Amino acid sequence: MPGKMGATVPPHRRKPKRRSGRGASASRKITQRKVDEMDKARRAIQEPFRRLFDLGLIGMAITSPTKGCLEVNDELCRILGYQREELLRTSWVDLTHHDDIAADLAQFDRVMAGEIDGYTLHKRWIHKDGGVVHSIMSAKCVRRAGGSVDYFVVLVQDVTEGKHAEEDLAEARFELARIMRTTTVGELAASIAHEVNQPLAAIVTNGNACLRWLSAKPPNLHEAKSALERIVRDANRAAEVIARIRTFLERGSRQRIDVDVNQVISEVIAMVQSEFRTKAVSLIRPPADLLPLARADRVQLEQVILNLMVDAIDSMRLVTDRARVLEIEAARHGEHMLRISVRDSGVGLDPEERDKIFQAFYTTKPDGLGMGLAISRSIVEAHGGRLWVTPNSGPGATFHLTLPLGTPAAA
Repeated sequence: MPGKMGATVPPHRRKPKRRSGRGASASRKITQRKVDEMDKARRAIQEPFRRLFDLGLIGMAITSPTKGCLEVNDELCRILGYQREELLRTSWVDLTHHDDIAADLAQFDRVMAGEIDGYTLHKRWIHKDGGVVHSIMSAKCVRRAGGSVDYFVVLVQDVTEGKHAEEDLAEARFELARIMRTTTVGELAASIAHEVNQPLAAIVTNGNACLRWLSAKPPNLHEAKSALERIVRDANRAAEVIARIRTFLERGSRQRIDVDVNQVISEVIAMVQSEFRTKAVSLIRPPADLLPLARADRVQLEQVILNLMVDAIDSMRLVTDRARVLEIEAARHGEHMLRISVRDSGVGLDPEERDKIFQAFYTTKPDGLGMGLAISRSIVEAHGGRLWVTPNSGPGATFHLTLPLGTPAAA
């Protein structure tokens, strides 16, 4: 009964039991032991990192979410040319090449938003002396328990020397390709002279005719005007021939743009038109399809097509028992490429030659250098395409090259 058993105390009114001094002490010891174990584990992780940080095999930095430098190693100081104290007072944004800031910040913002934990970039820095440092940079964040970024670990590998060597090699190849263009056009000097002489001779003829019409009694102004119009037309034609050859030979900057391959083919055909006449070669060009644009360096593409056409014409020089025919066409090649094919009715290639003709200094011509096809293949491959040769079902061979499609047209 309640009177005998006493009143029941509600749980929220009950006083907590006091732990004995021994229990509280044991609890504190357990907590401290856990803290000591965590510190020990943290040091076990940090000490190798610190040794790696100080070893200087690669540029390293600890940066803050506010883009400041919290710590840097000696190798990063060497790469950028600054003292440690200078870098610790600087934001990494201020050290980044202005053309690379946007890409770096875009990835940084994704990390801060929690979308990714790190990223890698080919990035340029500004050296203290004003020079450009090329690098491969990797950044990885360390997050707090709540998910916010505590700090970044940044690795910077200096690839400046390799980049310069790559640029020098590309420049040497470009210069060699220009020399080969000069050599190729040198072989076509007679054709070029013929192309220019035709409009010049027409200009002289029409000029004399114009003088005769003006000297008549009375002057025939209508015929004189027609003669002058023909002079202007032929002068423009001669100027176009010279401009076309000059553009092809000049040492311009390499620039890949969206080009109409059918238009480029037409320009190259115009350049070697007299070669077809003097070598008695018939040109076949199927009706041009409406093709998307290709992404290419226009002058280099002209060089490749010109090399293939000149080689095709040359391969038919000994043919006497059949028609000498060169066929060139452009078409789609899969979803993302265009293909240009140059087919001849020449002597063809032995299977062994088909494996060797793209090698530098290998030639089937008694006076050839063996560089035209090698350079042509390097140009096409640098564009992301392919250059190869196949035998025809009849006489001759067909050279094919592919190029990536250009920028899709806006809807």
